[in-house]
Order: sequence, then C-alpha cells, then structure tokens
Amino acid sequence: MQDRAERYGHRMTFKTPLLPEARLEWETENSWLYNKVQQTEYPPIFARQSWTKGVLEKDMQMYFKPSETIGATFTPGAQNLRIQDMTRHKRKKVGPLGENGVLCYPPKKTKKQIEEEQKKEQERQNRLKVTNEGFVDIEDLLSGAYHRRRQEQKETQKSVTKMIKKVNLLKWEGFPDESE
Repeated sequence: MQDRAERYGHRMTFKTPLLPEARLEWETENSWLYNKVQQTEYPPIFARQSWTKGVLEKDMQMYFKPSETIGATFTPGAQNLRIQDMTRHKRKKVGPLGENGVLCYPPKKTKKQIEEEQKKEQERQNRLKVTNEGFVDIEDLLSGAYHRRRQEQKETQKSVTKMIKKVNLLKWEGFPDESE
C-alpha cells in the first residue's frame, strides 16, 4: 500500500488520536468566577425596540460623554453636572495700565516707530565700528568674528589664485580666453 501511494505521488496522512479533555476527573463543575461572569447581565449595546437596530443604547437615554461629566464617577451628587450648563466667567481685559495706574508694559508700536528705532540702532552700530584697518574692535576679537573674517578672506584669496593659475595654464596650452 505504501509503495502504491508513493508511486502515484500521494502521501499517507494519519489522523491524530483524540486528546482527552483538560478537565480533571474530580472537577465536574465550572469555577465560581466562570459561573459569576456567565450569570451577570450587561446592558445591551443596541436598543431592543427601535426603528433601527443600529441605534446605540446609550443614545436612547441621557448619556454623558467623559469630557462632559465632572466627577460623576466620584460623587453621586455630581452626576448631573455638565460643563455646558456651567456659567462662563468673563476674563478681565488687561490694559497697559495696572491696578494702581502704573504702566505695566509698553503699548504696541506702529510700523513707523519700529522703523525709526531700527534706523537709529543701525546708525549707532555704524558709529561704533572702527574704520581704521590697523585697529581691531575688542568685541570682534572676543566673539571670534575677526578670526572668522580673516579665515574667509584667506579662503577666497586661495580660490582666486587657483582660478588665475588655471586660466594662465589654459592660455599657455592655446585655449582662447573667454573673459575677453
């Protein structure tokens, strides 16, 4: 029989024996917890008598969303409180003057005032800068701006000299100068 099954490309499959139940012999009843869960009745998810069965049970009665309730799970007296029913408190309008009449913060400025202040600040910065090339401003030295500027100048000078060398090499080899 085995040879015939292998000859035609069939494999023999054996059925697994039935396994005994996991329940022990002396344990004939279900556990107390299992019985308790089976006996409890939960409210139905869908309404039993309605035009549409898709209407949820919570929509058929007065239902509070979690965000609408205030402490409903903590006290029975607070179950009927809703955020929508609470009175709104008006915020005090704050002005530039405080309670004692002292100016708390400067009022908003117009664009013209802001532009004038920027111009004055720019003029002040220009006056502070030293135009002599032999002198270096102490703020530039401390902040590192002077050293960064010098490094950038060196790098640009190197790139310019490289370009000049390449152009001279091309001229020497006979290529025409495109800049002229």
